[in-house]
Amino acid sequence: MSQFNDPASGDFINFNDVLDALLLFTVYEETEEHQTVHGPNTAVIADVVVLDGDQAGTVYNNAPIYPRALKPQLRKSIGGFMVLGRLSQGNKKPGQNPAWTLLPSTDADKKLAQAYVDSHGHPAEVKAEKAAAAERPF
Repeated sequence: MSQFNDPASGDFINFNDVLDALLLFTVYEETEEHQTVHGPNTAVIADVVVLDGDQAGTVYNNAPIYPRALKPQLRKSIGGFMVLGRLSQGNKKPGQNPAWTLLPSTDADKKLAQAYVDSHGHPAEVKAEKAAAAERPF
């Protein structure tokens, strides 16, 4: 076993591709502020499962979430907790793009998410099990 870890990476989410989709976020951490093309920013790191729509079944691992209005909706769940919501956009302000936000989930949405968790396991627990298995020498 090597004492060196590979650099961390994450899947990029094109939010336009999952607009109006039901998303299940498993939120892990918020990064330190770093320089981006839009100036200094932080990202919330999450695994994201698309539960319905054209991209249903797609899983984004360690995805950095940058949208400023979306991060506060996820931040309280840092530590491997799940957030369920439908991706939406707010009203466009002059000279700006509309903000990405999560709409509350319905009872039907919650049933769909629960069915996913029942069949695939809690995303944070599955991730921890995979990491532990990768650390075993045999």
